[in-house]
Amino acid sequence: MHFLMMISDTPSMVFQTELLIRSIKNFSHFPVAFSVVIQGHDEGPIKNPLPLININHHNKYLSDNAEMLYCPYFWELGAPCRWFIDPQMDTCVLIDVDMIACSDLSPLFELDKDSIHGVTAFKNKVSNEQWESINLLPDDRQYYFNMGMLIVPSKHLTHIGNKLFDVYPEMSKINQYYSGQISFTYIVKEMGLKRNTLPPEFNWYDKQPYPNSEIIFLHYFSNRHHVTKKIIDSSTHPNKYTELINNTSKKIFLLKLA
Repeated sequence: MHFLMMISDTPSMVFQTELLIRSIKNFSHFPVAFSVVIQGHDEGPIKNPLPLININHHNKYLSDNAEMLYCPYFWELGAPCRWFIDPQMDTCVLIDVDMIACSDLSPLFELDKDSIHGVTAFKNKVSNEQWESINLLPDDRQYYFNMGMLIVPSKHLTHIGNKLFDVYPEMSKINQYYSGQISFTYIVKEMGLKRNTLPPEFNWYDKQPYPNSEIIFLHYFSNRHHVTKKIIDSSTHPNKYTELINNTSKKIFLLKLA
């Protein structure tokens, strides 16, 4: 399974990325690969195909087996850069770095390899009028996946990326903040791809009460909070998930100090 990430070149995001990679390694009993796209600051004009430049020789901060790529272009929201990574395995997981693996990842490897899997977005603020304007039906709302974690067959990756690149500008006029998720929902339906809604434990929003079942990935939404305080301060959520984050954080700090 190939995990695809995209970040800005800030210390906090690099730290989060290493935190996520280490947590995945800790809970995976199957082969995994990692690619990280560092997003540049050029706002355009943006052209397709997107240039992804290998910068592994600059990798001083992430795990040795993480591929590092650079894309000079910048999107504030819904960036399609990671859809153009050359997949190394049959299945890709597009994942935000404000997440951490919290338990055995075996359920990911047991999913249908021909379907796109995701968790329905925690909050759907797309109006019915906006939804209907692109020919999406009420039943499609269950497939309005939060893009923090999407499991996609590698064979569809570039095709979806090309379509995202094409429709994103128009979708941003419909709803700028959620344009990426709207675009993805529209494209997957248009392509007639198989979709599967996962239980929320696969991408658990940390503002919800914690469930009795095991959380697979915790989504702590660092983009809306001060990241250092959020992932290190145990007073945020004094429970086993906070302990997991803190212990992993300490290991990374100790490694960097060694």
